[in-house]
Amino acid sequence: YPPLLEKIAGVEGVDARYVFIGNGVSDMMDKLFNAVAVAGTNVLLPAPVFAPYLDINTKFGVESRLYRCDPLTWQPDMADLESLVDDNTSMILVNSPNNPTGAVYHRGKLEAVIQLAHETGLERRKRNIAPPCLILDEIYSEHYYDAPPPDVRPLIEGREFSWIIFNGASKSMNVPGLRIGYAVVGGLEKETLREALYNECILPLCVNSIFQEGYLATLCDPAREEYCRANRARLKRRRDLLLD
Repeated sequence: YPPLLEKIAGVEGVDARYVFIGNGVSDMMDKLFNAVAVAGTNVLLPAPVFAPYLDINTKFGVESRLYRCDPLTWQPDMADLESLVDDNTSMILVNSPNNPTGAVYHRGKLEAVIQLAHETGLERRKRNIAPPCLILDEIYSEHYYDAPPPDVRPLIEGREFSWIIFNGASKSMNVPGLRIGYAVVGGLEKETLREALYNECILPLCVNSIFQEGYLATLCDPAREEYCRANRARLKRRRDLLLD
């Protein structure tokens, strides 16, 4: 649906050719792996982990390697993450705000993960090995209690890796049943990723037009920011009630 693609492209600061819409982020993740996953490679995931990530990896014969997160802060343990990277690491996934812990990764941690992916890409270039792909699952981007999540977009430009940002309507607007999410591709191999996802997305049935029209209206609604702010306040009250 071109008007929605153009709107998302404007929000994300990319050309609409690099935006893809699917039936939720899980569907987009499945499409991504169906397009580019290589059996025998490995993907690094934060622990505790959102279980469907594991299911998708298993489906495509990809090894899931869980990197440790500090149990007091749920921030990534960079030493552990770095120890898991090898020549077969195809993707590094960052999910912030995180499911299931709720942690919002600090800017310093995000910079460290990005730098690790960048240095890995630089080292691989010398040996003619494909760079890693950094996956940024931001479906909970509107769910935070204190400071908002750092914007990674300025941090990932011009680096030695490919990247994919996932987001959508289901969590930010509290409509998980509507199943509408999107992927934005960029980085070193963005043309390859774009072609692979394009071929994958045109094969099955697309997201229905009513949901796409609704999401577009939401993104254009000036009251959206106030809705998200009020929703965060409501979630925070529930959290505080539970903890107190």
